[in-house]
Amino acid sequence: MQIKVKLLKDWTNPADGKEYKVEDGKDIVLDLDPAVAKTLFGLGIAEEVATQKTAVEEINAALGGIEERVTAAVLAGVTKAAKALPGKAAAAIATGGGDRSDEDPMGGFKCDDEFFLAVHRSAAPGAVADERLAKIATVHKRKMLDRYPQIGESAEARAKVAAVGTGEAGGFLIPEETSNRIFSRMQMRLGGLMGQCDNITLTGFSVRMAAVSDASRYASSTRYGGIVVYNVAEAGSITESDLKFREIQLQVHKKACLAGVTDEMLSVVANFGSRLTTQMGDAIGDEVIEDMLFGSGAGVCLGMLHANNKARLSIAKEADQEADTIVAENIINMEAALYGEGEFFYNPECHTQLSLLTLTVGTSGIPLMLSAGGFSNAPYTTIRGRRATKTDHCEALGDVGDFALINPTQYMLATRGGVETEISIHLWFDYAKTAFRATFEIDGKPAWETTQRPRKGAAATRISPFVVIAERA
Repeated sequence: MQIKVKLLKDWTNPADGKEYKVEDGKDIVLDLDPAVAKTLFGLGIAEEVATQKTAVEEINAALGGIEERVTAAVLAGVTKAAKALPGKAAAAIATGGGDRSDEDPMGGFKCDDEFFLAVHRSAAPGAVADERLAKIATVHKRKMLDRYPQIGESAEARAKVAAVGTGEAGGFLIPEETSNRIFSRMQMRLGGLMGQCDNITLTGFSVRMAAVSDASRYASSTRYGGIVVYNVAEAGSITESDLKFREIQLQVHKKACLAGVTDEMLSVVANFGSRLTTQMGDAIGDEVIEDMLFGSGAGVCLGMLHANNKARLSIAKEADQEADTIVAENIINMEAALYGEGEFFYNPECHTQLSLLTLTVGTSGIPLMLSAGGFSNAPYTTIRGRRATKTDHCEALGDVGDFALINPTQYMLATRGGVETEISIHLWFDYAKTAFRATFEIDGKPAWETTQRPRKGAAATRISPFVVIAERA
């Protein structure tokens, strides 16, 4: 059902590009979609045209709100009867099954765009903020106090929590579902690498854990942190193990992005909310993946493939191997050195060479890389049956880290909550821009202290969850 509106100012319809010019003594009346009409009302571009009431509307007006009065009377009677019931049962019945508004992840808004427009209208001089904005903040504060009870012990911390998400403090919290959508976009980066790690959720800012020191499995005294298993005769004593443990500390670091959006874009661009959340999720996720792979460990994650990771294992190039090349022997040797199962990651510059690599079998050859579908019948590209992902996070062809074999289960990833998102109408008010901010707290480190000597094999043999090829310059 469309709404009849009268234009007060010149306007261009974004749907078809048609321009409407308001001239003296000439009214322009249009039938518009309700969402578009409400946007124009909020911007002062148009006003609703009163229409003749239907017979049904006349009857309802004559009744004078009898339906509301009957509903209120019934509710009052139920509430009075419910007081005789104990505890939560009384509250649940008195509210028609309990207050379920907290369960709406969109905070009462139908979509992102409706939320953004509500914030935009709140910036108008003398405007009253939408009560749903305050509801989102109230629910968030309660959840914060439930999740982190230690906040209640500090007056300063309580004051900071009380200011969260209030328009007076400069910003409004974005609905939970929108924040979760940003987090989901971030987790999907690079084939869901984050989800394959050893994930740890923190309630504080850091965690200390004990880990075994097992750089060598060759001797029983150095396996599993020195836990030695003996064969004990009946009634015999058990020999004590000399344990060797080390400490791992994960302390989350903050990732943040701040985006400014003009009022015009916010009010007229279709599906702007979903487009913005997609871009913010991709941007944060891209930087998190970069840190997980190549972070130095100084104020960021210690990356799986960074030189500071002592557990990274570099496989020597072949004796006659040319510069900036990958040969079949490299791949076979990487698989031999990998601990557990894993998957390949490679720079786009490596793709042509990998696609043409074959293993000679008799007078023919078997391709090492198979595209998605194809002979492998897998939904993704594979190299010798392992998933292979092309990404520009990997180093340039010929450098260490251009082609890697990773077992992400041996990487510890700590996060504190999800993506916290907030919107401010005051930061750039004089520029007619609205600020969108997203923050995410994370830290990560390899679970391994160094490469490991296997239980059996040559003294120089080493294995690791993070395998690369040495530089081929």
